[in-house]
Amino acid sequence: CTISKDQLAVFFAWLDTVSTVFVIVAWIWLKKFQSKEADSLNRSTVTSSDYTICVRGIDPETTEEQLEAHFKGIVGDEQVAEVHLAFANSKEISLYFKRGKLMRKRYDCIQRIRYERTSQRRRTGVYEPSKRGGSSKAREKRLKKLL
Repeated sequence: CTISKDQLAVFFAWLDTVSTVFVIVAWIWLKKFQSKEADSLNRSTVTSSDYTICVRGIDPETTEEQLEAHFKGIVGDEQVAEVHLAFANSKEISLYFKRGKLMRKRYDCIQRIRYERTSQRRRTGVYEPSKRGGSSKAREKRLKKLL
């Protein structure tokens, strides 16, 4: 049983083509199957978001107890599990992030000043407590230079 190189090349070309088509068809089937399975799981899984509502424009003085009493009066006692208030404070959070970055810069600046002072003392071998702080203007210049 002998096969020529040409026949073997054609056989492997067809084998590659059939394998590629098989992988593509399997991938398409898997994608559809995954979509159907995800939909099925979504329908059969109960989460808190299925029973959560968002009410906007509530008076800031309103308490959770008042809201709970209000909704229990509308839908009944057993249908209201819990009431929680949330606040839209993304602006405050972003300000805290900015503050944190500024505090980090300040810390880095102070550490750099301490490093420079220590390096200078080691190089010169001189430590003069009277010149330790320097004038406030000189300190401001160094801070501005480092920032």
